[in-house]
Amino acid sequence: MKNKYPAFLLIEAIISLFITCLSLVVITMIVNCVKSVNQNITNNSVNDYHLAVIQRDIYLGDNFELMEFSQDKLKISNITNSGTIFLEKYKNMIRVRGIMGGHMPLLTDIDNLIYERSNNETVKETIYSNGKKFEGYLFFSPTQK
Repeated sequence: MKNKYPAFLLIEAIISLFITCLSLVVITMIVNCVKSVNQNITNNSVNDYHLAVIQRDIYLGDNFELMEFSQDKLKISNITNSGTIFLEKYKNMIRVRGIMGGHMPLLTDIDNLIYERSNNETVKETIYSNGKKFEGYLFFSPTQK
């Protein structure tokens, strides 16, 4: 028996074109979604900042005093366990280090760090290399340095 329709039908061509276009739209949406997620992960300085504050508070504990103050470094003593740490800018990061050496980065990709002192509080202004600014506060009793 001979085939009556030896070539593609018009409806077959339209269906294959529709499937191809639909596939291209789905692929484009997936690529844009992946780019967006990647940008959010690598550029999420707000979450990084809050995690650094939590880590700093863990190191400081509840009972601490300010030993030394400069515009880019704090020397802080934990009264409870007699430990002393430094919060300072090092290269492009803010780090915590102890007296015996070693350090742990708290924040990376930092352009500038400025500590300012007024009355019983220390204000930390952090400027990321992408231009975002954050301020943090440490409160000390008025009798401390």
